Amino acid sequence: MDGPIGALVESDAIRDPIIAVKFGYSNTSVAVVSNGRPKILDNFGSLTTPSVVAFSGTGGGLVGVPVLQRIFVDSRNTIFGFKRLIGQQFHDANLQNYINNVPFNVVDFNGDVCVEVFGTIYTPSQIISFVVKEMKKIAENHFRNKFARDVVITIPPYFDKLQRQELKESFQHANLRVVDIIDEPTAAALAYGLEKPLVKTVAVYHLGGGPFNISILVKNSKGAFEIKSTSDSNVVMGEDFDNALVNYLVGIFQQLHGIDLTADTVAMQRVRQAAVDAKCELSSRTQTLVFIHNIAIDVNGPKNMFIELTRPIFERLTIDLINRTIEPCRIVMQEANIKASDIQEVLLTGWMTRMPKIQEVVQSVFGKEPSIFINPEHAIVIGAGYKACLLSKHFDSKHYDDKSFLEAARKYLKENDLTQCCGKLWGSVTYVVRNFYSKLGINIVSHSAYKGLCYYAASFNPDRFRAIKYAFDIGQSCHTLFYRNAAGLHADILAEFCNDIENFAEEFAKINIIDVYDGIKSFLNDATPYVDWTFNYRDNEYLKDVCFKHFVSVDYCGIERFLYNHRAF
Repeated sequence: MDGPIGALVESDAIRDPIIAVKFGYSNTSVAVVSNGRPKILDNFGSLTTPSVVAFSGTGGGLVGVPVLQRIFVDSRNTIFGFKRLIGQQFHDANLQNYINNVPFNVVDFNGDVCVEVFGTIYTPSQIISFVVKEMKKIAENHFRNKFARDVVITIPPYFDKLQRQELKESFQHANLRVVDIIDEPTAAALAYGLEKPLVKTVAVYHLGGGPFNISILVKNSKGAFEIKSTSDSNVVMGEDFDNALVNYLVGIFQQLHGIDLTADTVAMQRVRQAAVDAKCELSSRTQTLVFIHNIAIDVNGPKNMFIELTRPIFERLTIDLINRTIEPCRIVMQEANIKASDIQEVLLTGWMTRMPKIQEVVQSVFGKEPSIFINPEHAIVIGAGYKACLLSKHFDSKHYDDKSFLEAARKYLKENDLTQCCGKLWGSVTYVVRNFYSKLGINIVSHSAYKGLCYYAASFNPDRFRAIKYAFDIGQSCHTLFYRNAAGLHADILAEFCNDIENFAEEFAKINIIDVYDGIKSFLNDATPYVDWTFNYRDNEYLKDVCFKHFVSVDYCGIERFLYNHRAF
């Protein structure tokens, strides 16, 4: 084996990357770690991909920019705005208006809301997974010789437990393991670099294509931001601004030509796209022109839409929507027991906050100019990218140990959360085994391999073999009990388990790693994937489920990544 025993493998070239994804109501974006910093990847020349999925009779899954044109010709089989469906019940009053105004078929499936396309029922998480797969594809095209397996995702702060789980499942459908979930306001704070000690209280004003949200973040004793208060999601939607502009354009067209476009689905989709484009232009210009060729036809022939829009007109159409966001700002400050003067930074996220009138109102509410040095549309995914950077870094494993898990286990035990206590006890056991073998350049990737390698190492300390095996078996039973919600367990038994596993770590540390290395080195440089059955019984019995390769080619992720995956802290 190359390299000294005890040295961790720390090469980026042999480690799969962690990507960051922000799934949005209107657009989705993906970031990767590049030279220690987050980098947003482009798709068709844009840093965002429309959250739109189109289906055909032969299958589904066309995503993003190519789908936008299909909305005009096949709107019934083109799905958009589906982030709103996550975790919702079909008969929810707030959802009915959405259901009645989309061209595709939203159905009731045992009380849950689903989408039916070409006779197939899709859950919201299944629809979202098509977008997630596109983000994964973009990332892997960027990496070329690596696979995207791990992801950091962002979630609106008002999402409940069911919605968070359903969004997480959509990533699992795309074969991505969610290694961390970060609230969108917290991601924004990371993006703006507000981990500095002097900044302790932050307001994050979010308005994209979906629901408006305002959150107050306060630093805890460890220097990490926590959401102190947040608004609900029913005040105003970003798409309400599009609707206001669409209604205005349709009304002006009817005044000019006497034609009502509202019954023409294709025409209305074209008007909506033109309204979105005009809205974008008016964020940086004071006027724009809306032109749609052959939007309608009457007895005199085809008609074009040709309407001039100015920023004052757009502000007049939407001022009521903007003003609806003021009271929630005051409410969250009151709930957080702070005044506007206590807030050191006001951050903007979401495309709509590029609108100058919104920035003006935000400044009047909080008494300070909002920070806009990061594009508000990208702030959240950049923050998630910074989180991915942190998770991707390698640290010397001596900074972490099994006690991190044991402390967490005893904390959960004290809180009578027996399920989480079981999970941390298994984490402690597997950390001890993984840390031991990492010094030999061996990465453990399967559940059964933990057991085989633990027993194998313990066999070199025959006097304590049974004690080590017994404690590992306790940890393994805790793994099973974790998925059974600790059914039948009593707190006193778990307290004994904590002591047993603490002793396990002490006994395992006494095993001579040189002896284990000498016993196992026959396999380390073997390019074949499994153990040669001509070796002795002990090797065959303990190592039969272990895959060995030369450490240069092994898929090694390191102890620090393992800690984050298993949530020691």
